[in-house]
Amino acid sequence: MSPPFILIMDQEKIPLDYPSALDLLIFFGTEPIEEGDVTTYEVQDDSGLVLSFSFDTSEGSIQTIVKQYGRVVSLTSQECLTRMWIDGDTFRAEFESGNYRITLAFKIYPFLQLKWSGLRVR
Repeated sequence: MSPPFILIMDQEKIPLDYPSALDLLIFFGTEPIEEGDVTTYEVQDDSGLVLSFSFDTSEGSIQTIVKQYGRVVSLTSQECLTRMWIDGDTFRAEFESGNYRITLAFKIYPFLQLKWSGLRVR
């Protein structure tokens, strides 16, 4: 199966590094919801926080929504995905655009830990 993500740099198409569907299923522990090019996983940690994690294969974007008692407490979306991978119990992703690198790292269990950060790299 060829990678669905394609990074275009200087008109060159480069396949992106990403986890397999099986690795994602094992990490999230639930089947995804797929609508067109968007894949969404929704999970709840031991404290009741709900993470809705989605990625769009055509846009190279990721969105995270954190809910508590049904109310959205955090929503972050980022485009220019260059890489996403699973590192033990941590999901990681990197995004690059111009002079900036954005990173995402999160764990789900036992309690949700979600960190988005961005740095100027040049």
